[in-house]
Amino acid sequence: MTYLIGQPRVSAALENALAHDRLGHGLLFVGEAGVGRERAALGLAGALLCERRGEPQAAPWGCGACGACRRARAGAHPDLHLVMSEAEAVRRGRAEPDGKRRPSQDILVDALRDLSVRLRMTAYQGGYRVAVVVDAHRMNVNAQNALLKTLEEPGERTVVILMAPHERAVLPTIASRCLRLSFQPLAERDLRAILGGLGTPDAELRARRARGSVARALALDLSAASGGDGDGDGVKALWDALLGEAGDVGPLAACLDAAEAVGKERSDVEQALTRLEQRLADAARAGAAGGGTPSWRQASALLERVGRARTAIAHNASVQLALEELLLGRGLAARPATR
Repeated sequence: MTYLIGQPRVSAALENALAHDRLGHGLLFVGEAGVGRERAALGLAGALLCERRGEPQAAPWGCGACGACRRARAGAHPDLHLVMSEAEAVRRGRAEPDGKRRPSQDILVDALRDLSVRLRMTAYQGGYRVAVVVDAHRMNVNAQNALLKTLEEPGERTVVILMAPHERAVLPTIASRCLRLSFQPLAERDLRAILGGLGTPDAELRARRARGSVARALALDLSAASGGDGDGDGVKALWDALLGEAGDVGPLAACLDAAEAVGKERSDVEQALTRLEQRLADAARAGAAGGGTPSWRQASALLERVGRARTAIAHNASVQLALEELLLGRGLAARPATR
């Protein structure tokens, strides 16, 4: 079985580049979370840092057995530098939380300046130096400009890999200096195979509901799959506002109440939108089978709207503006177009 499941085009491109030593200094992996971007980045790091690199058994993704491969795939090799927001580092247990303040969701300029210094140093094992910027769209403008200098003068045997939801999520000057590889949502069979390999309970059900993302599959709350008591107040408020089930308070007031119920924290909003997508997907399936509320057409249209809101937030749009566009669009869409 291939190292990178469900992404044949990306696998072929990377394997060909590795085989012919034409990898380049900058790579931009675009796609949503949970479709293999980070696995590919760490596997590529393992291939470059493998102690048996150049031997047949190490092609194309490294041997997978030597200490360098194991450390690289775990993100713990001294010549592999992971860059992420403070909040993401805390979530992964790579940093301790500061009880006095909320960890930043952004990747700040100091992290990229520190990366630049590290990449100029001699490699620990005398080979490649690899940097992986997790959620590169979270870099602020100053951080992206600092990274641009690194991409312009990368040094020998240096590879920088950026992970972002879309090419437009980073500055055009950065995207233009990187080879872009697009990761597609995983097929249900591939998702089922990955979840089964992880020993995930209810792998088949999760694969069916997750719409191509391992991250989404693992985050699914199956106890709330019917849309009952498992939903938080924010999700219920979004659902009611979008479907006009908010009672007598009126559509505008319902939308404002829903936005307030969800909150202003990016992580809370993203989680609420994920759960809302699950409910709408279930409703669409029920509608297609001839029952359920809303109808298949209505649920499908709302799914597209939620997807646009998630994309806007991933591109660092204001979460409040994204919610307003999602919620207020219902009333606007219901009216005849005017010129």
